[in-house]
Amino acid sequence: MLGERHEEWVRAARAGDEEAFGELVRSSWPALVRSVEAAVGDHHEAQDLVQEALLRAHGRLDRLEAAEHFVPWVRRIARNVAVDRLRRRRRQLAIELVDPDSLQAAEVREADPARGAEEIEDRERRLVRLWHDIAELPPRERRLRLLYYGRGMSVGAVAEECGMSPSGVKVALHRARKSLVERTVHRRGARVLRA
Repeated sequence: MLGERHEEWVRAARAGDEEAFGELVRSSWPALVRSVEAAVGDHHEAQDLVQEALLRAHGRLDRLEAAEHFVPWVRRIARNVAVDRLRRRRRQLAIELVDPDSLQAAEVREADPARGAEEIEDRERRLVRLWHDIAELPPRERRLRLLYYGRGMSVGAVAEECGMSPSGVKVALHRARKSLVERTVHRRGARVLRA
């Protein structure tokens, strides 16, 4: 039933009916926020990502192939928005933590733009893999990592935010880090075996 309504609303929104798009937003908002929150671990961040994804979707409704797939389509846009934000945060962090090695790498990229492009593509691939690995962590560990590493909160602030002790946060962060390392080692081992 809702899928049929989505089809009607998408058709009307494509024709310029803003109320129809509003109905799409109202009907899909809770499911989208829950889904994105499960991936990013923070309700407010999820709401912000969904809002940005819906704004992008509004301008791209003509690209939606099947109107009944509106929610998965917006969910995918929200995931892409989240990855873009993560990349921006990482770049900002890299700029803030400039060291002589990174300056040397910048000089190499200027001397050999193709190598610089390869480095950027490789880093982006690793970042996307990391995002997928983080998304597969249990929700609590994922949330702790995103608060601590993504937002730069202190252990004490994360503990307060999550209703945990600081030592509990440290243990959970250690376990999440260990899990991600094991996934990376497993993936690299699989790649070596295939080569």
